[in-house]
Amino acid sequence: MGASSPTIADVARLAGVSRATVSRVMNNSARVRAPLRKRVKRAISQLRYYPSHGAVTLSRRQSRTLGLVAPDIPAQLFSSHFTFAQVVQGVASTARDNDYSVLLHTCKPGSSYLLPWRRQQVDGIVLTLLKTTDPSVAEVVEAKCPAVLVGGHDMDRLLPRVYADMFGAAVTTVEYLASLGHRRVGYAGGWADYSSGQQRLAGFREGLGRCGLPFSSDLVSIFEGEDVSPEITTSILNGFMKASVTAIVAINDFLALALIREAQEMGFLVPEDLSIVGMDDIEAAQLVRPALTTFRMPGSRLGERAGQLVIDLIERRESPAPPPSCCLSLEMIVRESCAPPSKGRSKAVVLPHALEGNGHGHRKPALASRQQ
Repeated sequence: MGASSPTIADVARLAGVSRATVSRVMNNSARVRAPLRKRVKRAISQLRYYPSHGAVTLSRRQSRTLGLVAPDIPAQLFSSHFTFAQVVQGVASTARDNDYSVLLHTCKPGSSYLLPWRRQQVDGIVLTLLKTTDPSVAEVVEAKCPAVLVGGHDMDRLLPRVYADMFGAAVTTVEYLASLGHRRVGYAGGWADYSSGQQRLAGFREGLGRCGLPFSSDLVSIFEGEDVSPEITTSILNGFMKASVTAIVAINDFLALALIREAQEMGFLVPEDLSIVGMDDIEAAQLVRPALTTFRMPGSRLGERAGQLVIDLIERRESPAPPPSCCLSLEMIVRESCAPPSKGRSKAVVLPHALEGNGHGHRKPALASRQQ
């Protein structure tokens, strides 16, 4: 049989202190003088002592676990939502660095976000992918559970919040397209019930105003749901062509890439006929042709900051009132999908009632071309 694992008594004996002193050092108590703390830590390192997770949980009444909480939303959103995956990675990284674990908890409609906290499975929670009017957040605020929002919510003034500057990125997008000479810029998006979608649309309108560009309802195309189907992209493009749009601000890269593909199938050239900008900088953005101009989301940093904030709340290193907030900027990645609008370019004209198969499982409008 192998040698038994060192105990807290072994550490105390080697350091020449009491077991209570060792326990205080491990709990970061301020009651231990610096020289003693140094001796205890040296003994812990020499013996390679690791306290029992179960014992620490019982003594502190803590699980050393963070809850990463999200509503029970369609599975395809988890697989396609690039930023969410980065947030998970960031929270896990910070948790690991602070000797915490992470529990991913998805909630059924109507169930409480506090369930893992009330069961003492987690010490605090990071709330993600919430609609701005989600009523379940009020329960979290009332319970005084250590909690941090990633994104926005109507109650974000009552909880610490970490978010990306979607508004500023959208403003920058419009300013960039205007600098290329575009005067008719369209916005294609969804996620109307989420802070990210609302902020991007608000930033789009602000950008138009700053650049002296016109705004009208035909410059905005909002679709419902999470799936981006060929019917949706065709409808968006048809509407924008009627509005003489020469550039599109898409809510994310998945929609932007779908619009590029559909535009090419409809006979348009990107970026010669139509400039398109995405958001997220997913891996495919630089692999397609033309490579997509987009914004790189600070997803991992969002998760890291949210994880650290909730740990600070748990360990009372951060005062919950007023709740701290952290806004992270996005980096613009200029590639090939944007160019100045071309006068006299060839444009596709949609013949509204002539439909033909395109070999990809859906039907598209037949096209003619004209010189403008």
